[in-house]
Amino acid sequence: MRIRFSVALFSVCVLFSQAPNLTGVWKANIEKSKFNGPPPTEYLVIFDQQDSKLTEKTRALGPHGEQRASFTYNTDGKPSMNSFQGLPMRTQASWSGGVLVLEAKVAGRPATISEKYALSSDGNTLTITSAMTADGKTMERTLVLEKQPDSAGEPLRKPEQAASVRFKNVQILKDLPASQFIDAMRSFSMSLGVDCEYCHVQNNFASDDKPAKGMARKMLTMTHSINDSTFGGKMEVRCYTCHRGQAEPQSRPAF
Repeated sequence: MRIRFSVALFSVCVLFSQAPNLTGVWKANIEKSKFNGPPPTEYLVIFDQQDSKLTEKTRALGPHGEQRASFTYNTDGKPSMNSFQGLPMRTQASWSGGVLVLEAKVAGRPATISEKYALSSDGNTLTITSAMTADGKTMERTLVLEKQPDSAGEPLRKPEQAASVRFKNVQILKDLPASQFIDAMRSFSMSLGVDCEYCHVQNNFASDDKPAKGMARKMLTMTHSINDSTFGGKMEVRCYTCHRGQAEPQSRPAF
């Protein structure tokens, strides 16, 4: 009986050591981190880990203001669905020793994303290494996060500004949080294979001078109506559904 108890206790200890708890507020050490482009002036993360559920909320401050994101993972290997720049992203996460390993695939894109979350032995430093591979090229990023007091998470807990507050002349998507609005714009651009100037006047995004902008608003209204009336409000139809990365529609599904 003593041997069985010892083996069981050892198994529990090993399991615990393999799955550290990341719950808390973390702030990036910008100088020690490595970014693909210009680094943010500040990067804040809040993790909430309950059993096999992990929620990650981020806030980055940069040249374009505040950018937020939120992700939820199943750390037991079961797939979870999130959003990456406005597109659906399927993620699988599992523990390998004391390291959390994530593998993600973005819908409609050839890119794959791999991430590893490694907590230091003292629990005060979390290093996240990321690699996104697309078209034979790999972009890497390293975030060195340092544990913060809970009060440091207040900026991320406050409600985010709506798109209509942060940007001028936003009409259809005015009630979206600003970060979701930016992701939506990125999604439109990728879905049609065009840049921002396709609809917007350079250096004057509030202008309505380009006819394509008015057409885009009509298409958004139509898409919302289809999703609302046919799919109960779920976002089943997107720009990519018909455009497939081209300015002209490539398919016309029957609903």
